[in-house]
Amino acid sequence: LVQLGRWPLVFLFVACIGVGSYLTTQLTTPEDTNVQMFPAGHNVADYASTQRDFLSDSGTTIWVSIWWGLEAKDTGDYNDPSSITRLWLDESFVITAEQNQLFVLQVCQDLQNQSFVDNTEDRDCVLERMNLSWAGLVDGVISCHGLGVFGGELGVDQICGGARALPVPEAQFMDCLRFYIASTGDDHSTFWARDDDYTILLALRIEYLAKQRWGTSLEAIQEAYNEWEDWLENRNRDAPEGVGKSFQIALYWHYMETWITMELAGWSAGLITIIITVIVAALTLQNVPIATYGILAVVAVLVSVGGILYQIGWDLGFLELICISILIGVSTDFVLHYCYAYIRTPLDESRAMRSKVALHEMASPIISAASTTFAASMMLFFCQLLFFSKFGTIMMLAMGMSLAMAFIFLVSVCIVAGPEGNFGQ
Repeated sequence: LVQLGRWPLVFLFVACIGVGSYLTTQLTTPEDTNVQMFPAGHNVADYASTQRDFLSDSGTTIWVSIWWGLEAKDTGDYNDPSSITRLWLDESFVITAEQNQLFVLQVCQDLQNQSFVDNTEDRDCVLERMNLSWAGLVDGVISCHGLGVFGGELGVDQICGGARALPVPEAQFMDCLRFYIASTGDDHSTFWARDDDYTILLALRIEYLAKQRWGTSLEAIQEAYNEWEDWLENRNRDAPEGVGKSFQIALYWHYMETWITMELAGWSAGLITIIITVIVAALTLQNVPIATYGILAVVAVLVSVGGILYQIGWDLGFLELICISILIGVSTDFVLHYCYAYIRTPLDESRAMRSKVALHEMASPIISAASTTFAASMMLFFCQLLFFSKFGTIMMLAMGMSLAMAFIFLVSVCIVAGPEGNFGQ
């Protein structure tokens, strides 16, 4: 039957590669980046959905921190999980200069008017709070007993150099800031050297609530990250010396980076598999035409499965990317086994006879292997975790398409244009 329909099957094989490639490239990341571990209707899935839709969004907020005084670099060994990074101080950080105080305060005030910031009272800028609290601090003489860094009774004018708002004279800024922190307990955004007098401010942090929320699409998260990054880079360019090396971080940016890495790993795994397939085919088959057909058949398996996943509505979610990475490794076996069997057939036989002998030799072991894998994959549909049912789906598709490519399309190609004799060795 394959021999009779060999030409239509060859054209169908080429069309399968073309259409499958197009549909595979249409696979995108989901609009909701929440990883759904259980199917709809499961108690856990319903609870998570209800919490997102109707309850407080406090668990979905994204806090973005801007740091001065630290350097954004990783000194740990990337390949050694026990080797962690150390904090690196920005030795050029100087907050005491009057223009630097005003710059940081202006950053806090300007952030409130940005479209990517949730313009609510939920923000953390110690210099802004210090500036707004000045009236309470300059009211007469304030007792400094028990504040640790001051003693007796001192007026704020004495400590802050007569300032009624920022900027404070450079020589008095540290004393004024320490006095504000000591008298209000507002110490969670400043980080000091561990000496007895707390005279050296090592780092300063401000935190604002992003407009974006957990669970939105990867594209929306990347857009939000770029808005924060671009805005801060522009401010750093205009910053006076001593406060021009700030950087921004957020927990969700790490999640975004992990997702991007997973997506890149999925595509990279496909490319690496094809490259390894080329090398293995060249070394073992040692025949240019048959190796080429085998590589095209492997590509056809990958893009066919990808096209089917797109047609049934899958996205490149976290679970799907893991499954696809595994799929790529099991897509080569049947095709290359058939190619090797074809090369081992008698050289004096015709293309049709060599194709028939190779099919007869490899049909039983390949079908047996595919059947056991297919049956084992079916068992995964009884699992409640979505990962296992998705993995089972991909494995079943991989087995079905690998059999089709090896025993239908690849056989028809070999009947039409398989190497004869020593051609292509």
